[in-house]
Amino acid sequence: MDARPKSNKQKRQELKEKQARRAVRAAEQRESPRAKAAALTARADWSLRRAKGMHRNLPRFLERLEAETMPSTRAANGLEHLAALYGTVNRAKPNQYPLVPDAAAFRRLVEVCWERTDFLRGQDAGTFGNALLALSAHAGAWVRLPGPWTPKTHNASRQFHSLLRHLLALYDVPTFLNSAWTEGLTPAGVVHQRWFIRVAQGRNLRDAEGLPFPLTKKQAHYYLQAPSDFDAMRAFRWAQLRDMGADERFIRHVVATRLGQSFDHEDFWVTVLRWLVDQPMLDHTQYGPIVDYLHNRRFVANTPNPLGNQPGQPLLVPSQPNLSMKGRDAEGLLRAVADWHRRLGGAGHGPDFSWTPVMLPAFQHEEGEGKSRKVYVITQLTSAHALQGEGRVMGHCVASYAQSCRAGRCSIWSLRMIDAMGLETRLVTLEVDNASRQVVQARRKFNAMPGEKELLLLHRWASAGGPTLSRWATR
Repeated sequence: MDARPKSNKQKRQELKEKQARRAVRAAEQRESPRAKAAALTARADWSLRRAKGMHRNLPRFLERLEAETMPSTRAANGLEHLAALYGTVNRAKPNQYPLVPDAAAFRRLVEVCWERTDFLRGQDAGTFGNALLALSAHAGAWVRLPGPWTPKTHNASRQFHSLLRHLLALYDVPTFLNSAWTEGLTPAGVVHQRWFIRVAQGRNLRDAEGLPFPLTKKQAHYYLQAPSDFDAMRAFRWAQLRDMGADERFIRHVVATRLGQSFDHEDFWVTVLRWLVDQPMLDHTQYGPIVDYLHNRRFVANTPNPLGNQPGQPLLVPSQPNLSMKGRDAEGLLRAVADWHRRLGGAGHGPDFSWTPVMLPAFQHEEGEGKSRKVYVITQLTSAHALQGEGRVMGHCVASYAQSCRAGRCSIWSLRMIDAMGLETRLVTLEVDNASRQVVQARRKFNAMPGEKELLLLHRWASAGGPTLSRWATR
């Protein structure tokens, strides 16, 4: 049945109410800054209450959002990644994860954390969602249920720290091991999470599976003393180098190189670390170039093999497969590094080859209009010559990563700015660890650190589904 038409009296009343609302808004604009701030706070509180009311039945809301049966809203946009995880768990296939998540445990964690914390609403909601998924897979190790837990802080990281210890800890666990959970249900992440549980239960870490090298008692002690901004793997370098007598400043420069995450060929790299410890006057900023040079000469197959025409022989071999640190002096090594760096920057240096791109989203962000318009893009470099060109323009040795890219261990990306005239400027070169989907290194020209603008763009990329930014990427 059609609605009855409004009478003139009703229309006049609505007009008066509209005029009254306009008058109130005008009065608000003339109020003092303190009154304006109070009004804004009240509106924010109302918005938060409305959002919580909208998602009171969170599991049902997530199911509908994941199935795309409801329109997107501002409140829903922050939950899209969590909803995708929720749907994945409910329809998980065998062997989809290295450890099977517990759907009921995940649902309970999401409900508790949504009601009592803020870490599922901020820009890191996806990271914490992955962590809750991993926690659900280890529900058998919980020593307490999530129900009684109440956070005592509004800081998201501290809330998560408290939740981990409530669920899992009978003994003290160092803060840096929290990073094991934000790795999610990756193969490496599951191993690191088992280390956390072992420490939380008061068991000996030296007997754990998957350690990068056997720990001595002293190293195990140093491991648990690693700084809170380290992660589960870099803490092993901390333990190893503290055992060698290195100080914190030295260690931080070493773990910012590829040796921070990689423990391959450890028998050789231990000799390099001892050599570096014995060079107290060596500029710490040279550690990265030295490590890249030694890695390239000893392990990267980039030189034609004289026996390559024989059956079973590789066509390319490393330049110096027997390279040793014995008898090396700092000045000679630095000259060799500088010469190698210059040759890497030469046009067309070395053979060109390409590799399969990593399945991560590219990035584009526009700012300004007309002549002030700028477009920021992040593109993947997928050939040896592309890396050489990047290194030549940016003044660093990114070309040495070609073999690692081809092997799938990492990928190299370039953040660039295109102005209104179409002129392209390279801003930052990025190394992404493919296994952890993290930006582990970010450098401007001549290995300078990124600025605030570049970091903001990298965080935007992460929020759009790109890799997260490791805390070590800009050190």
